[in-house]
Amino acid sequence: MRTGEELKIILRGRDGTARELDSLEELRSMRGDIKSNLAHIVKYSIATGKFRNFYLLLRIAAKKYLLNRTYEERRELMDGCFGTVEMEFQGRHLSFAQGGLFFPLLLIEELFIHNQYDVNKGNMKGKIVVDAGANIGAFSMLCACFGAEKVYAFEPLEGTYKMLVENIRANGLEGVVVPIKKAVGDKESAAQIKYNYSGDGASSISRTEDAGKNVQQIEVVSLDNFLNGENVGFIKMDVEGYEEKALLGAKRIIKKNKPVLSLSAYHKPTDMEVLPRTIKSIRQDYSIKLIEHCEKDFYCD
Repeated sequence: MRTGEELKIILRGRDGTARELDSLEELRSMRGDIKSNLAHIVKYSIATGKFRNFYLLLRIAAKKYLLNRTYEERRELMDGCFGTVEMEFQGRHLSFAQGGLFFPLLLIEELFIHNQYDVNKGNMKGKIVVDAGANIGAFSMLCACFGAEKVYAFEPLEGTYKMLVENIRANGLEGVVVPIKKAVGDKESAAQIKYNYSGDGASSISRTEDAGKNVQQIEVVSLDNFLNGENVGFIKMDVEGYEEKALLGAKRIIKKNKPVLSLSAYHKPTDMEVLPRTIKSIRQDYSIKLIEHCEKDFYCD
């Protein structure tokens, strides 16, 4: 876990005021503790006439009592009542111009504080990086902070891709992070992706039963064909159960360059067995370790 000396998180209010979050507990509170933020929510909703917020509060109370599932309502409520998230890290000032409040704070906790994918200057500086499942760009921004030469950020969902592009622009990273509105798989194809909202971190091609209520047609490419000739040094994959296919589509890159692989290991019940076997089938000399900084991921070098 990174210390507070390395990272400063700032909440920019809708009135332009800045507030620094002093602890992990405060960050988690801002991410969805309705009770501790209720006074601000009520005051802001009345002042701006956003009475839908009271409907959301009622839904949260009812669903909490009946189902204990209130993620979407809490996200909409907190995003609507608070401002944007900024941070200072590795000498850079970063801003999440798009993505609201709720999800960027979750990404900051997972990627910047808990270091989910084991990223540091040693495995990142000067490297060409693949960010497969880039979402709104938090991991790509982290790579830039550690000196990546270039980051190819793959995000197929239209609305989320637009957020990614805006976050790249807002942070002056156009020369480092290359946004690509495609998914990665084992071959070039068309597919349907299911999702709940733009910025949804759980949108999925492979999972159909619980991935979302909306459907979008997307393009899938293999990394081997799309990045033919690039000397890729680090590949991160969080593609909601499509990791095996994405690895098979990167066989040539993996065989030739032996990039560091850091990928999700929890989306499918078989991932813990299938993904290491797939990696070893491409190159036997990988060392594979399971890391559990906040979720289960494989780190392979």
